[in-house]
Amino acid sequence: MPYTLDTAIAIPEAGLTLSAQLVNSTGANVGSAVTTGFVDLGLGFYLWHYESFPDGHRGAVKFSSGGTLKAVVDINPQEVENADAKTSASGGGGGGVVALPPGAQVNYVGPVAQTGEVILIRGDDYSNTDGRALSFLEAANPVWPTLAGATVTFKAVRPAEGGGIFSKVGTVVTATGTPKQVRFDLTSAETLSLLPDAQRQASVPSSYEVEAVLSSGRVITLVRGALRIEVDIR
Repeated sequence: MPYTLDTAIAIPEAGLTLSAQLVNSTGANVGSAVTTGFVDLGLGFYLWHYESFPDGHRGAVKFSSGGTLKAVVDINPQEVENADAKTSASGGGGGGVVALPPGAQVNYVGPVAQTGEVILIRGDDYSNTDGRALSFLEAANPVWPTLAGATVTFKAVRPAEGGGIFSKVGTVVTATGTPKQVRFDLTSAETLSLLPDAQRQASVPSSYEVEAVLSSGRVITLVRGALRIEVDIR
């Protein structure tokens, strides 16, 4: 018997037209893409209501817009069923994206956790071409100033080169309106310059900030958060 789930999705782009494709545990498509049941909640958050999950379906749902993959949410039967009733019959919730905690300053999908912590694997590329760039969205509070003509920079401590600051200029994706968005592409060579947490000295802070120099010349910190560098297994 099919069951029903409501799935929350966080994507760093607002106003998308989404479709959902179920896949099984081998990655094979289950049925055809579904384009109904979506609600745009604003600020890059969406809700998908679907009443025809196959009984016992295990795998994931791929969410796309215009043929481009935007998000993936896992689906496991044991998480959506009680011992004696489906979640849809008991009023429980389904899987999906965890909501931002109170006071969070960034909504993000990619190498940043929901709390705003940046998690990078040393030696990896983080390119927008692959959908892996560091992309930050303005949250409801604090509101960012207009970024038209601004220069934005991602900064982090770089102990692998004897100290100093790693600095990378990024792209202003959305300068006005709500939400504004900035993005940073990091190369493999750049992430190699960041020491894994296991090799950091305790005195070296593991943090980052996103700074904007506005067209007026004023300097504004848009986002600050924790930075975690994980070692690449080779």
